[in-house]
Amino acid sequence: MLGDVLGESKGRRIVRRVLSSDPLKVEVSFEDTGTMLGVATNGMGTYTSEARPDGSLYGEGQGAMIKGDGEPITWRGSGAGKLLPGGALSYRGILSNTGWMPPATPPRKSGSGCRHRGQTAHPKIKQP
Repeated sequence: MLGDVLGESKGRRIVRRVLSSDPLKVEVSFEDTGTMLGVATNGMGTYTSEARPDGSLYGEGQGAMIKGDGEPITWRGSGAGKLLPGGALSYRGILSNTGWMPPATPPRKSGSGCRHRGQTAHPKIKQP
């Protein structure tokens, strides 16, 4: 659903290099662990970040998350971010992935017991 967290990961920077000093543009490669749609993953990727005049960052990158069974989930993404204390970065953006789709799940229900607008019943699961 719109606004739901689909995945989250934490990792460490492996390599950082300056591609340009005016404007500042940096390339970073990283490794991480986390979850995507409830599935545990180990990942890696590379992205570039460019500083904007207002102090924000724009970044683009690509990489892969590897599920426990070895199946890769490749991704490409872009987003806006900001610098945090200690040189950490925080980004919000969009990822598009290939290589894996989660199994179908039945629609979630709101607190009132009604389906969210736009959801349809799963064809193979009995609805209460």
